[in-house]
Formats: sequence, structure tokens, C-alpha cells
Amino acid sequence: EFVPAFLEAEQQRRRFERELEVAVRQHQFVLYYQPQFDATSHALTGCEALLRWQHPTRGLLLPEAFIGMLMKSSLSITLGEWVLRSALQQVMLWQKRHPALRVSINLFPRQLDDIRLDKLLRELTGSDASFVDLEVDESMLTALVQEVPARLNAIRQTGASFIIDHYGRALGAISLLQHEFVTGLKLDKSLTAQLTESGRIRMMFSALATLGKSLQLRVLAEGVENSAQRMLVNQAECDTIQGHALGEPLSPDAFQQLLPGSAEALC
Repeated sequence: EFVPAFLEAEQQRRRFERELEVAVRQHQFVLYYQPQFDATSHALTGCEALLRWQHPTRGLLLPEAFIGMLMKSSLSITLGEWVLRSALQQVMLWQKRHPALRVSINLFPRQLDDIRLDKLLRELTGSDASFVDLEVDESMLTALVQEVPARLNAIRQTGASFIIDHYGRALGAISLLQHEFVTGLKLDKSLTAQLTESGRIRMMFSALATLGKSLQLRVLAEGVENSAQRMLVNQAECDTIQGHALGEPLSPDAFQQLLPGSAEALC
């Protein structure tokens, strides 16, 4: 019985892979933008570009449904470049109304292997990518530091910032923080979720935020879902917050309503 089940899983995987190829070719992917706010003033400071798959039969798919397969595929380079281009073009358009608006973009592992990434950032931003935060998992950054440190420095030269994503979810690689190219860390939502329930988690959260601040890093907190969590995040002196309770991921048209000059923004 094992073999047929194995073969069926393999067939499903291949079918899904073919669907992904078609999706990339037919531009079935879209970007949503989750607002990010200043932790103290609650002013809009930026957004995180989040990938969605507008599947022809299954509707709007969240990354959990396809990201694992995509990360193993060479398609991630093509799609990753599209994400970068689309997000930067969109945010630069919005900057006409909100000049200080930043954008966070999650990179695929294969993108960081691409020696053209720094050139692409320069080309897309007119040689000033200082409003761009590149979010990268600890494990990916740790591997790259050992293999190609010069590439990380070249990307940093564009002005773009490296933010360690999901910080504290795994080991919380302290050694990464010694490197100059790291400019911020995003505390993982698994920690934020437990802030009101666990004194130990609160102390860990606060200690990680304090460590980041003492190194002059930007500290972001994700997964802020209620006022009690927001208060504790503020006490930890984080710089930037995001979460579904503060602002859901929005279509470009909906996000635009948050910008200065929009009716909703003036309310």
C-alpha cells in the first residue's frame, strides 16, 4: 500500500508544479500590502508586500498553500524578481503622497544566490533603495554570511536594509547581529501571541528588543492583534508594529485609501 500512496503524492506534487509554472507564465500572482505603523505615534510608516495566488478554480490562495513548493523551484527567481519590480514600482508611486513610506519585501533563498540582485535594486530605485527592507530568515542569512559575505555587503551598498525575519522563533542567532549589514530584526508573531499569557515570554521579548536597540537596530514586532499586546510591545520600545488587528493585508486600491489625502486617512 505504501508504494501507490507514495506515487499518488508524487503525481500530486508534479501536477501542482505544473500549475505553478502556468501561474507564473499567466501572471496569476498578485501582491497585497499589510500596513506597518510607528509603535509610539501609530502613524503609517510602511507596508509589507505579501504574495497571493489568484488561482483560477481555488480562489485566492495564501502563501502556506504554495510557498514550500515554490521555494524549491527555479520559478522562485522569476517570481521573486516580479515581486521586487511590482512592489517597488507601486510604493514609489505611493511615495508621491507619502514620501517617507517604506516597503518590506520577503526574499526567496534563490534570490540571494543571484549575483544580479544589487544591480536590480539600483535599476528599480534609481540607485537609492534606502526605503527598502529585505526580510530574510535567520537560517538563510547565517548560510550566506559563511558562503558569500561580499554579496550581502554589495546589496547593502544600494541603501536597502536587511531585516532578520521571524527573530526569536528558532534559536535567535545572536552571532548574526555582529554583522554591519544587519540593520533590523522582526520579532516573531509566536512571541507576540504569548505576551499577555507568559511573564517569561514578556521578559524574553523585552530582552531581544533591548538587545536590538542597544545595537542601533530597528526593532519590528509582527502579529500584534489587540490593545494589550500593543501596550506590551510599546513597553519593550519596539519601533514598528504590524498585525491583523492594526491592519489586514490589503489590495493596492484599499491600501491607497490609508495614504495622506485619502478620505479614509482624513477621518
